[in-house]
Amino acid sequence: MITNKKKYKYSEKISYTTILNQVYIFNEETKKYLFFEDVGALIWNLLPNTELDIINTKLSELYKQPVDLIAQDVSDFIIQLISQGVIKEI
Repeated sequence: MITNKKKYKYSEKISYTTILNQVYIFNEETKKYLFFEDVGALIWNLLPNTELDIINTKLSELYKQPVDLIAQDVSDFIIQLISQGVIKEI
């Protein structure tokens, strides 16, 4: 299995809050809001300074799915967050 030690941090140009299982993000640069719930909110809350391998393993255990399947979904989500300017690789 390929390991992924990449870590990410939140952009300095966002504000966010978590309410129950929902995350609301405001991108101050684009003046747009994002909203995540359930899995998206869980990934968001795990992201700061956590290696992707650890996130993938936690989600794989939680949802009882193969880690390779989870890793692809997480990777797609990370690409979306980067493209929207709300996270950066560290």
